[in-house]
Amino acid sequence: AVVSTQSTGCGCVDNNFTAAVRLSDLDVIKTLDEMWVHYCNNIVVLNFVVKLISLLTQVMPLVIKMLLNNKSLLSRIIETAQKSVRFSKHPITPLRDVLFDFLCIISTSGDAVSQIWKSGFMSNFPKLEKQKAEPEKLGLWLKLVTHGTYTSFGQKMVLTIPNILDILLESPHKYNVLILVRNLVFNVKLHPKLLTHTSLIDFVLSSIVLEKPKQTVIALQVVLYFIKFSTKAKSIFRTKGAGQVLGKLELQLKNKPNEDILADLEQLLLVYN
Repeated sequence: AVVSTQSTGCGCVDNNFTAAVRLSDLDVIKTLDEMWVHYCNNIVVLNFVVKLISLLTQVMPLVIKMLLNNKSLLSRIIETAQKSVRFSKHPITPLRDVLFDFLCIISTSGDAVSQIWKSGFMSNFPKLEKQKAEPEKLGLWLKLVTHGTYTSFGQKMVLTIPNILDILLESPHKYNVLILVRNLVFNVKLHPKLLTHTSLIDFVLSSIVLEKPKQTVIALQVVLYFIKFSTKAKSIFRTKGAGQVLGKLELQLKNKPNEDILADLEQLLLVYN
């Protein structure tokens, strides 16, 4: 079939749209779904399907919409991902990383994040708090949840997970937790609930360490987004000793400059003081 598209001024976008439509015409998603059913116990084939569709969604984002229209394949992938973390020894376990990478990729779409949450997939993960022997599972979950918080739907849903903040603050993946918290703080409507968890404030302030610049930059951004939109947040951070923490960092930067940290610190101090 000949596909006509209007020029967008960008041939790449035009070509990707055309290619995506042709994939739709060929029922590629349906074919991959059928492959999944027929070869559900074949790790090699399932690995091929997940990696192929991951590549397609990265090259042509419109493929995500096609995938959502054919909910069968996405449901199968989510179900398989659940099995890969639910059981320590399962035939599908070797595909765990590939499956989670795929779910992270499609989480750029709010609709995809919505379907992942509505499947009940995320509700299983508080149980991982008790699985101290397998921290890599918690790491995979944290990565997926964090990708989802780049959408407003994902931000709202995170706080519906029982004891989520306690689980996050006990995680060994401190930098990743900070990124997730920063994404939540972007949503001003979540501030009241976040600010009731005082240990979260302690966690953020304790993350401001000159020796860990990337971590410190994210922590400074969290403080900034909190106090910029809430006088209550500013008061809480003052009570928790934020002034002393920021003052100490400012002095340290005079002896050991770091441009990335300094830029965020100066922006924060303009609002804090």
